[in-house]
Amino acid sequence: GDLAFGPLVRLATVPPVHMVEALRTGAADGICVGSPWNSVAVESGFGRIVALGTEIVPDCPEKVLALPRASAEGAAWAGALVRALGRAAAWCADAGHRSELARLLGKREHLDLDPALIRRSLDGRLLVDAAGTLRIDPAYLALGGEAHRPRPEHARWLVERMIEAGQAQPADRERAAAIYRPDLYEAALREPA
Repeated sequence: GDLAFGPLVRLATVPPVHMVEALRTGAADGICVGSPWNSVAVESGFGRIVALGTEIVPDCPEKVLALPRASAEGAAWAGALVRALGRAAAWCADAGHRSELARLLGKREHLDLDPALIRRSLDGRLLVDAAGTLRIDPAYLALGGEAHRPRPEHARWLVERMIEAGQAQPADRERAAAIYRPDLYEAALREPA
C-alpha cells in the first residue's frame, strides 16, 4: 500500500527490478533501493545515488531468512539451511570469488545484468552520477561471519523508527525482537554438517 505524507510526498512499493522503469516513465521522482538496482539507475541515466544505506544506518540488516516457528525450532532441515547459507555467504565474502560471483549473478536467469556493474557493488565502488563520480565504501556489503547473526537489538531499533513514523506501537518492540533468534542460529552452527 501507498503511504502519503502531506500533499507533496507519496510513498509507493515497487519491486526493485522495476524501479528504474518507474524513474524513466516519471511514475517515481525518487527511489530507495539497494544494489545493484541503484547502480542500474545511474548507468541507465535515469538516477543518481544520493546516499548509501551504510551512510544512513551502518550495519542495518537488509535481507532476512525467516522461517515459521515450527520449522525453525524443530525441523532438521532448518539448521542445515542456516549452515548452507553461512557457507555460501563465506564464499561470497571472499574477495577472490567476486569476479565469479558477479558473473553468476549477472546471468540471464538471475539478475540479467552486466557483471562489471555487479562487481563494483560487491567491491563497494559505486558510480553515483552520470559524470562518473566514484564513491568507495569498504563496508558497503557485509557478508559472512557476524553479518549473519540475528541481533534482537536491530529489531528493536527498526521498530523504534517505525514508532516514530507512526507505523508501529511500543508493544511491537519486544514482539519484533523475539523473532530474531540468535539461540537457533548458534544451535544450527553447532550441529554437525
